[in-house]
Amino acid sequence: MPYKISFTRLLSWGFGFLMLIGLGLVLYLGISSARQNTQTLLSDLSYVLMDSVVTQIDSQLHPVEQQLEYLAVSLTKEQVSLQGKPHISVLLEGALAATPQVMGLIFFETDLTRTWVGREQHGGRIDAWYKNRSSTLIPYIKTPPKEPKWLAPVWSQKLQRVVLPLLYPVYHQQRFVGLLVAVISVGQLSEFVAKLSESLNVKLFVLHGHDQVLAYPGMSAQQSSQTPIQHPLPTLAQTDDYALQNFWSPQRKPQNWKDRSDIEV
Repeated sequence: MPYKISFTRLLSWGFGFLMLIGLGLVLYLGISSARQNTQTLLSDLSYVLMDSVVTQIDSQLHPVEQQLEYLAVSLTKEQVSLQGKPHISVLLEGALAATPQVMGLIFFETDLTRTWVGREQHGGRIDAWYKNRSSTLIPYIKTPPKEPKWLAPVWSQKLQRVVLPLLYPVYHQQRFVGLLVAVISVGQLSEFVAKLSESLNVKLFVLHGHDQVLAYPGMSAQQSSQTPIQHPLPTLAQTDDYALQNFWSPQRKPQNWKDRSDIEV
């Protein structure tokens, strides 16, 4: 005996099925819209945060370039003769007051003498460079740069810490007369990043290259005289932070962020 379905029941099922599809579509569109809005908000928040971090870190580094630019001009003026090395020492020591992030200033002259002023030891020091030549700076004395140049972080035996050097050539009437060098403590940069992390309530870090950590909270406490000279910066795997250790992990799930054409990351 064939099974008969009443028109009323068929109509009820049809309306129920259509209602189920409608509710499903509304739910799907609502979740998709909420997900997209959340991604947009998180992307905007991340971009604003990154822009703030870049601006804050730039405020630590850019003044050093401006300071060396001013010193380079001052060194070629008549009132600060390049032959008066004690005057150069006083000029460098006074410049340290304006940039607390700078641990020391050095002026290398073409006659291989060096005028050095350190923040932790008041007063300058003048000595012959050939007594303690720096293989890092020899190429820049022989072939001086035309503009400021940041070097890779190095271990400073004199300061007993990892530093970030900035070179600034000094020219007088198109003639190279010396090289100004400012050294910034990487540990102090980490302390600045730590304070910035606390104020923004996020964990911030700065990488040098692919996996060398230039700055992150707590890094300054890990630096000591045992820091390897050839590899002064720790790698991501050498940090005590699980998130950093797995930063480039292939198991990390990619996030679909909303790209913004007005910002380059």
